[in-house]
Amino acid sequence: MKMRAVLMSLLLTIVLLMASVASAQDTCFGLAEADCTAIAEATNNTLAAASAFTQEFSLSFSVTGIPDSEDLTFNVTGAGPVMMSTASSFPLNLALPMNVSFSVPGQAWEGAVEVRVVDGIAYVQNPENGEWAGLDLGQALSDPSALGLPVNPADLAGAADPAALGLDADAMTQIGSLVTVPGFLTYVRGGDTYTFTANLGTLLQSAEFSQVAQTLSTALAENPDTAQGGMLLTLLPMLLSDGIITVVQGVDPSLNAVTDLTFTTDATLNLGMMTGDTSAPPVVISLNFNVRITEVGGTYEIVAPEGAVMQSMGQ
Repeated sequence: MKMRAVLMSLLLTIVLLMASVASAQDTCFGLAEADCTAIAEATNNTLAAASAFTQEFSLSFSVTGIPDSEDLTFNVTGAGPVMMSTASSFPLNLALPMNVSFSVPGQAWEGAVEVRVVDGIAYVQNPENGEWAGLDLGQALSDPSALGLPVNPADLAGAADPAALGLDADAMTQIGSLVTVPGFLTYVRGGDTYTFTANLGTLLQSAEFSQVAQTLSTALAENPDTAQGGMLLTLLPMLLSDGIITVVQGVDPSLNAVTDLTFTTDATLNLGMMTGDTSAPPVVISLNFNVRITEVGGTYEIVAPEGAVMQSMGQ
């Protein structure tokens, strides 16, 4: 129950941060105007300039220090062709052979998995027997609740609605002011590389966040489903001792497009603050995702696997 409450408060914080960034008047966050224009143009050009390419990606995720539990780790690397498509409700075709490994309490696995998307159908190969299963992505997108996800995307959309959280115009103005907290958001350019950083530790220790958290806590207290999360929001400065989000964009000047993207998140949670055990080790959450585009403009053939068995929603 305590972990659920922590996750709820973190979700509310993410919603709050998204709202503050979305309402910002200055979206360059300290980046020089010319550089801000350059990265905006490169970002907008990416899909147009790279309608067919090879992507290489890696993803690593870990949670260490979980009370009375083993560490969690998940790692995946892969590379394969991607082609933009207008033939279906899903805008691209791709083929991604991947190497996957994960470790959770009582279970660990490592092996090769291949995923393909062809004309709006996602195909996944069973690594144990080599058989393929397919899922209509158009159907899945039209009814995401049927996917059996632990969180309904529609509920998350509702959570991001200020009115649903009981926030008035004054509260939203307060939230928008968070982007001006010194040291919270930075955006810098180094050659063809642009680095955006959000320092959550700096934000949470600020007087501005304390005021917004109190406003949110009061508003959320009106709803029994969010009251506990709202209360924990005021405790986040003690709970989250460190949190850095970094987005690094690499621009290929010959294409004027973003061809390298890295997203990293590192956070340290002091759950002992909730249990009263100040000697408890911190929970450290780490996420690193990188995708690199190469061989832009290449010719690729991505075909549906033979013998794939189509799956119905919720199967």
